Amino acid sequence: MPSSFKFFIKSQLRDTTLLNAGETTNILYTVVGGDISDAQISTINSIDNHLDRIAAIYRQSCTLKYNDIEHQTFKNNLLLIDSFMPQFIAECLIFDNNPDSKTHDIKDIVYQVAQNNPFNYSGNNLFKFYEYKMKTLLLDAASGMCPTKEWNGDYDEINDFIVVKKDDKIVRNQFCYWNALRNYLFNNTRFERASRSRYNFGTLFRGGDGKVYIRLNLQIRFKK
Repeated sequence: MPSSFKFFIKSQLRDTTLLNAGETTNILYTVVGGDISDAQISTINSIDNHLDRIAAIYRQSCTLKYNDIEHQTFKNNLLLIDSFMPQFIAECLIFDNNPDSKTHDIKDIVYQVAQNNPFNYSGNNLFKFYEYKMKTLLLDAASGMCPTKEWNGDYDEINDFIVVKKDDKIVRNQFCYWNALRNYLFNNTRFERASRSRYNFGTLFRGGDGKVYIRLNLQIRFKK
């Protein structure tokens, strides 16, 4: 086998991540729609449970609006995949961090985003529009795209993708079978919340412009 021949392997024998969390995957949001005092910021930040903290923000008649992805390399990678990808992922995380959400499955969250239709897509197949964006991100993540290294979108560097399932069966998708692999990833992944303290997200703060901000964190993992 040539030394340049590469495999990408993921195992479901362990709870495996597809896109690893880090401060690099934090997304910055502006808290809009209501006035939050410094005293209220302190009170909300004193709430330990993450979803209870988000619920407290919403009780102030506030919502979260995408502001930026602060890590430039990760932002550039997302823009390479799709010019709307930063905003799209930001919308997905808003739904995933909703205290009333009953699911973290990628497919379910994308359906909720599609119902909200933040990009005002007017075509006939609304869900497919948003599903395509997510499948593209998942495929790129499976192909080696990571937040800290500039991604060139070159799938040719990976010759094969192998998933070892819990029952020891192997799902092997040579990259001539794009659609099967994209569908597999879309139906078998979920969002997961990483450590808030470790990755510096989930805390309200007031910026130099006087506005209130919060960061949410992106991590994608295979379902158990």
